Amino acid sequence: MHSAIPCRAAIAHLLHAAASVHLLCLSTGNYNGLGALRSTELRAASRLLGLSTCTVIDDPLLQDGPSNPWPPAAINRRSRHLM
Repeated sequence: MHSAIPCRAAIAHLLHAAASVHLLCLSTGNYNGLGALRSTELRAASRLLGLSTCTVIDDPLLQDGPSNPWPPAAINRRSRHLM
């Protein structure tokens, strides 16, 4: 199953419950140089879905791609204040 399917179901459930939904994406999706396009697409989809906010992180340690492992400390640094 593609990871987007459970995400869509969860977002639909939260929006139906009138919850405030904030999306955090830890990468611009810049694999193959498409980061700006992917970020724009994600923000547009977030608005269409009615999400409260959409934050896209562009961190040199959190770059998209199969050969770019993300250090847990970088993930923690970028996300801990939002939880």
